[in-house]
Amino acid sequence: MVAPHPFRSAALALSIMACILGVAFATADDADEIDADAPPGVTLRDGFEGDEIAWTQETSDASIALQAHERTGRAAHDGKSSERITFNAGLGSNFYFSYPLPHALIGPKLGVQLYVRASKPGTRLLAKVILPKDLDEEGRPYFIMVPGTIYENTDRWQRLVIENFPDEVRRQVQIRRTATHRTVPLEGAYLEALILNVYSGQGQTDVFLDELSVSPVPEGATPAPTRPARTPEAAAAGDVADEDVPAGVSMVRNRLSRDGQPYFFTAIDAPGADIEALRRAGFDAIRVPVDAPKELIDKAVAKGLKIIPKLSVGSGDAQPTADELVAAAKGFSAPGEVLAWHLGDELGAARDPETRRAELDRIRDAVTGLRNTDLPVTLATGHVADEYASYTMPPKGLDLLGDRYPDWGSSLEIFWAQRAMASRRALTALNNAEALFYADIPLSGSKDVRSAVWGGDVPPGWGEPRVQHDQVRLAAFAALMSGYRGLVFRGDADLTREQGRMMLYELALLNEELDLFESILADRAGPIDILDAYPPEPSLLPPVGVITTTNSVRKQDEAKPLPTTKAARLRTKDRKGSLLLVADFAAGSQFQPSQMAINDMTITVVAPISSQAFEISPGEVKVLDREQVPGGIRITLPEFSGTATILVTTDQSMPGRLAAAIEQVRPMAVQMAIAQAQDHREWVVEVQGRLADDGHTIEGANQLISDADEHIRAAREAMEREDYALAWGEARRVGRYLRHLMRLQFDSAFTAMNKALSPPPDPSDTQRKKTRNPPPKPRRPPGPLLSPVASAPLLSFNLLSQNWLWLDKMDEPNYGPDQLQDGTFEDAAAFKASWLQAGKNYEDVEPSVRLIPAGTGREGNALALRVMPATGISGDMLSPTMEFPAAAVRSPSIEMKAGELARISVWVKMPRMVTPGAGGLFIRDSLGGETLQFRTTDAVTEWREVPIYRRAPADGPLYVTLGLIGFGEVFFDDLTIRRFEGPGAGQATPIARAPGIQPR
Repeated sequence: MVAPHPFRSAALALSIMACILGVAFATADDADEIDADAPPGVTLRDGFEGDEIAWTQETSDASIALQAHERTGRAAHDGKSSERITFNAGLGSNFYFSYPLPHALIGPKLGVQLYVRASKPGTRLLAKVILPKDLDEEGRPYFIMVPGTIYENTDRWQRLVIENFPDEVRRQVQIRRTATHRTVPLEGAYLEALILNVYSGQGQTDVFLDELSVSPVPEGATPAPTRPARTPEAAAAGDVADEDVPAGVSMVRNRLSRDGQPYFFTAIDAPGADIEALRRAGFDAIRVPVDAPKELIDKAVAKGLKIIPKLSVGSGDAQPTADELVAAAKGFSAPGEVLAWHLGDELGAARDPETRRAELDRIRDAVTGLRNTDLPVTLATGHVADEYASYTMPPKGLDLLGDRYPDWGSSLEIFWAQRAMASRRALTALNNAEALFYADIPLSGSKDVRSAVWGGDVPPGWGEPRVQHDQVRLAAFAALMSGYRGLVFRGDADLTREQGRMMLYELALLNEELDLFESILADRAGPIDILDAYPPEPSLLPPVGVITTTNSVRKQDEAKPLPTTKAARLRTKDRKGSLLLVADFAAGSQFQPSQMAINDMTITVVAPISSQAFEISPGEVKVLDREQVPGGIRITLPEFSGTATILVTTDQSMPGRLAAAIEQVRPMAVQMAIAQAQDHREWVVEVQGRLADDGHTIEGANQLISDADEHIRAAREAMEREDYALAWGEARRVGRYLRHLMRLQFDSAFTAMNKALSPPPDPSDTQRKKTRNPPPKPRRPPGPLLSPVASAPLLSFNLLSQNWLWLDKMDEPNYGPDQLQDGTFEDAAAFKASWLQAGKNYEDVEPSVRLIPAGTGREGNALALRVMPATGISGDMLSPTMEFPAAAVRSPSIEMKAGELARISVWVKMPRMVTPGAGGLFIRDSLGGETLQFRTTDAVTEWREVPIYRRAPADGPLYVTLGLIGFGEVFFDDLTIRRFEGPGAGQATPIARAPGIQPR
């Protein structure tokens, strides 16, 4: 049995990128492993004469309409005919054909040539080489791919060749040896088949093949057996190959591979979305319930998607047993197309230790049960919410750990979310070094936000909370920079409808970028270094035209690093290069990303002086300036706009190879970037018009929109000239102007809310300033500790007009008396009787909940929550962060009517900062849920009020949870819940009207 078929759906397929990026050289010991005295053999020639075809159609990640596959006399390099392939392709990057060969041993004289004539450049020749002595767990030999040259002409014959087989084979084997940390024998390596990728971009492509020669091959070898040409109708019906060999997914030492190549997967979980559109966007897996309709599964498999079945669905409140999970896997209709089996969500989140232990045992038993079956794939995954180390522990641990990225719009800054993800990987290192984590990233607004804004009402057409594509890009980079080796995106059916088009474009572009560096992302080496980025250094020279009378050098303070812009350095396996992932996790980006743009930003990285630096994108390969500085080389990024990917390498031929790889996809990528920029512009203008109609204008807004229009126009003109690099740059610059306008509107709304809720100015301040020696007076209390989560409409740009309507109802006098009993913490007996413990029981941790005198400006008692290591346990032995509160209490509830507006207020104090990450002081109400909870890790050294406004979606209870996640101490006082009783009480909140889109 041969190894699984070498095809996978990715923008740059197979091991081409491994050859390009994973440069490695053989050691001296390799020389004897390839037979230098291979039998001379004969030359196999195929002139493609006659009426029957020789090439076999294989897989594609694009939508393909095969129009012809035949022998034709329309074109021939020699003789009378050639083999012709004509097709119309959609969004994608590969369309493969194979040509079987007699087993030719790899030797120094082995060579392949094929003449190609095509209507577009891009066709590439590859060779599949079998390693018969390198066997997998099932006894099947592994294979490697040897790349050949790329067709670069248009409608002219060009000879494609594969040469230097021993060197190329040794190169690929060395990469494999480094990846698997074991001997990979070369003895008996032979050439089994030729592979041709004929995909050259969207639209119609004509490819003619002639004069194939392979030499030397064993004597008596004949060309591949020919078959009658398959009609387009037969191909569409699925008759695409004489033998379908399934692609294989496996894991060795926590490294995921597919068809023997490093595999970084991107999966989608979007119920109701169009499968074909998702496939065209570059996803290679889909997560669905195990009981999903067979028609849906079959369609996904037909499009080349791997499946992640969720085994725990349909069980009601009771969790399925391990046997039930395994039985569900055995009953799945397409077990051979599974990437991994999803065993559960929120694993490790239960409050009670016994419940958590029982859940862990259940999952571990299910993992063991899967591995004891004869299923083709037994990899297990699940969403882990806490106790990551326990779920990674071999031999019964999960193979892939899903880490749910914080819900969009939460209080947790993306900067600290990235640090939290990195710390989770670090915490599992002792139990399972390099455990495979992947991020679970939301694409749509939380249901909590929707109900908090609109309640049970149907939102207007523009009123669904929307996650922005820039926020998803930042979340993806946060995961990549944390060392995560997979991404799963959670969306809904809107993703493949008009309202989700911007997001789908961004996901397609992101998938293209990930495919460019898949071998590095999936199989990186060593730890990840986080580097600072710096603004451009000011010149020490005097300004032009200024004459100085001194020879002294101007003093200049050392530049400080940009506070939220960081670069993660991922080393390649050969240690000859690094991949830099750069991102600006600007404050507030989880609510509204800012412009995030800077020119001439610098990054210093440890690298040889001979290293070159290239900024890589689907639109171009850009050579970056670099200079030698103490500690390495300093790279200058001329234009930075939120994220960037930089390759640093000593391979001087890298630019050409990367450019050739990107050449295949960038026309499609540029078209998507321009279309996305136009859609983004129209959405922003629509929301801006609604705000302007209500009187909320921004100075310079029209100029920002005009600047965006100018870049869109320039991008289109460059695209028409096929100047793809310029078109790409112009299209991606559009977002700067739009984000800047959006952030100005967000800041205006948040500032207005902060001003409305702050104490009025003290009238005596003016008089005191006129007095030379004013008498001391008590200092006024500070303003409220305010977060955008206090008002749900602030979380989505398109809902800002609704937030202004909410602001009219935020005046404190509009609210009636406090409805909550025992929120002042004065009566210890009443507190004990009516408040509930809500903390999670952690082993080795001692929480404390008590009432103490408030002091320092507050009267009466306060609630004190404290979390410390248990007696006899050193804090150094425990994780500095926690995922859930060890100390938390839940208030009594009050009854709310549908549509009622409530004002929640509590005073807080936290003397010391809590370790940033997932922890900190938090205030969570039952209407806003976890997404809209207030949370901070910063020290609050004096009493501050935290106000929160909530609209009840339906009749029901409202209660508040106060807590502390992590070690430290926090104080709460005077929790109140008051109903709105001002003008319009009891009436539905008005809805901002939607104007038409501003003409271009």
